[in-house]
Formats: sequence, C-alpha cells, structure tokens
Amino acid sequence: MNNFDPRMYAITIRIREIDGDKLYIGSVKELPDVRVYEISHKRAYKNVVDVISVLREMAISELAEYFWTCYVAHVKDHEFSY
Repeated sequence: MNNFDPRMYAITIRIREIDGDKLYIGSVKELPDVRVYEISHKRAYKNVVDVISVLREMAISELAEYFWTCYVAHVKDHEFSY
C-alpha cells in the first residue's frame, strides 16, 4: 500500500468561536475521535493530515497494513474540505 494518501479521507475544517477565540476545528469522517484545534485553516488541515499519517503508521506497526485502507466510497468524486 505504497500509494497511501491521507488527503483522501473526508476531512472537514469548521470555524467556531470558543471562549472568545476563533478556532479552526479539523475532523475526519472516517475517524470520528480525531479533532484538532488551530488558529488557521491551513494549520488545522495540515495537522489533521499529520494525525491520519501517524495513526496509520501506528496501526501498521501494531496490526496489519490492510486495516488502514482508505474508504472514500461515500465521498462523491473526491470532494474535500480545504
């Protein structure tokens, strides 16, 4: 699975005001426990991609590579949140 691309997951970045601060919250549809909170859209997106990559590496080292096949069937024609 050398062609793994964490950007193929359904990544969403939302803007929320929390305690008076505007934060960008990144999440992943396929990994509902993943959340990142950043001060910019770019940083939130980058950190979500990094989290997906790290989780995959952890899964490969502890389980098997097939476990982390990216499921994007429900995402129409590779629609992503940027």
